[in-house]
Amino acid sequence: MCDATVWCGTFFNHVTLINNVYPTEPGAEGPQSSNLSLLIFYAKTKSNKLPKIGIYLEKRARTDLRKDKFVFVRVTLNILDALMNECHENLNLVSMPILRILLSVINLGQSNPDLVLHATSTFVIFSQYYVHDRVIDPELQQIYTSAVQEFCSCAVYDSKDVLVTHRLNLSGLRALQAVVSSDTFLQDPAIEEYSQRIIQALLKTLRKHIGEDISPQHFADEDSNSDHLTNKRASVTDELITDSELAHIAMAALNQLFCRANPTTLRILLSPLFAFVYEHDEWSSGKYVMPVMRTIANAIPTQYRYVLTATVLESLTDKESYKTKSDETKNRMISIIKYLIDSGSAVAGLTILELLDALVRVAIRASEDGVHQNSKASSKSTVEEATISAIGALAAHLQYPDQINDILSFVLNRMRPGDVLVAQALPGSDGSSPTPAPSDETNGTPEPASAQSGSSSPIKSSATDAVTHRLRINLLRALSELVDFVHPSITSFWIRCFLISSTMTLLPDWLRILSSTDSCYWKCLRLVLESMHSKVLDFAELYIDTSILMRNAPATSRSIS
Repeated sequence: MCDATVWCGTFFNHVTLINNVYPTEPGAEGPQSSNLSLLIFYAKTKSNKLPKIGIYLEKRARTDLRKDKFVFVRVTLNILDALMNECHENLNLVSMPILRILLSVINLGQSNPDLVLHATSTFVIFSQYYVHDRVIDPELQQIYTSAVQEFCSCAVYDSKDVLVTHRLNLSGLRALQAVVSSDTFLQDPAIEEYSQRIIQALLKTLRKHIGEDISPQHFADEDSNSDHLTNKRASVTDELITDSELAHIAMAALNQLFCRANPTTLRILLSPLFAFVYEHDEWSSGKYVMPVMRTIANAIPTQYRYVLTATVLESLTDKESYKTKSDETKNRMISIIKYLIDSGSAVAGLTILELLDALVRVAIRASEDGVHQNSKASSKSTVEEATISAIGALAAHLQYPDQINDILSFVLNRMRPGDVLVAQALPGSDGSSPTPAPSDETNGTPEPASAQSGSSSPIKSSATDAVTHRLRINLLRALSELVDFVHPSITSFWIRCFLISSTMTLLPDWLRILSSTDSCYWKCLRLVLESMHSKVLDFAELYIDTSILMRNAPATSRSIS
């Protein structure tokens, strides 16, 4: 080894060693392995020569590109691969020449997509050793930003030539996946700029390449499966690149990006994602939105998933944009929240009552929309149904012993006439508790709106009563869902007593505010009681209390049961 060191340093310089690696025989391709080994040994033993090696390789690559000597350019890329693998401790000494060489090759674009793919493989190796949080050279930061931007352009490249398009798309996606797979990527000072460019490129790819035959389950794979999918290709230059494979690589890149996030970086990553979805109205029309959201939800560490839940809730309940959202948009947002609740990770970092309060407010607005659309009180919109289902799912995962009691108390209190929280959310409310409508003491039914001469705004009062009525019916359905979720093994006597006493206490108030012929109310109430019977209540107690209840019910309602 000592003789080799003397021989390398005495009789050869870096230029000679580099030139000896290139093939000299006509038709020969690839580097000369023995001379490449000698060059690597020289670079490892004399690391101070690495900057000169990088500068000369850059100069030679530009000359070969200008003369269309693409065989020599491939050899240059092979030399860079070997240098990075063997001298990665001193990668910072040759980072800028390597990136400039790669940028020169990428600029070939559609004229030589195979060479661009080879450059992508070199960039993947570079990304394995590139440390984002140690970059202090502004010029290096600028060159790296240009490389990321070029690969983003490749990922969304489109032309009439399908083969060229797929090869450049594959090149860009593999490079972006290598970038986000770095453990230090989220610590990069320019993470906001990078995340915006990369997420937009990945979402555009998914919007373009996801087909009807691709199910969301394909994107819920673990990291190992995703890595196997992208690494199984022995040659990236074959002609079997499919839309499905490109979609899988883009989804795997999103998965690897979000699995390394913390609460701070999560908010940075979610901002461009939601901005893109809203800008292109993808909530209501994009078939890839739900698979993307589920993949991201599964990728985020469990203890940080509350950030996604809070972000979706904040977007859903935003007063300025709520009315402009379509029912499909609202329904998909609520579906994501329910998906997080079902996974048992939505409330980590949030309290149950915070989440329940937000869902009840959505139920109030959904009830208001249902009334304004002149739909019958018995009809159920998709938004109302999704909200009811999400509320019911809160009982599926217990976070603390009194969770069931708190949830049921909250829902039952929202159904009580004059509830302040409901009154504040009703249309035209000034935040004060509404004045109950005058009622006939003999039969407990409200007088028609036309007979309420003391009302200063009978039309508004009538609309508010309609929304309140519809809301209570929706909350009754939610109560049924909650009771249905309670497993018999976790119920106890105090829960039974609470349900019986709370339900029976509220019945006189409900009877006074609802029409005597309102069959929908009695159907919902019967559904709740049946759920309570099957899950919580003792049959004898149910029979006695139901008999007392139905004795006070109108004759038209008794026929329903």
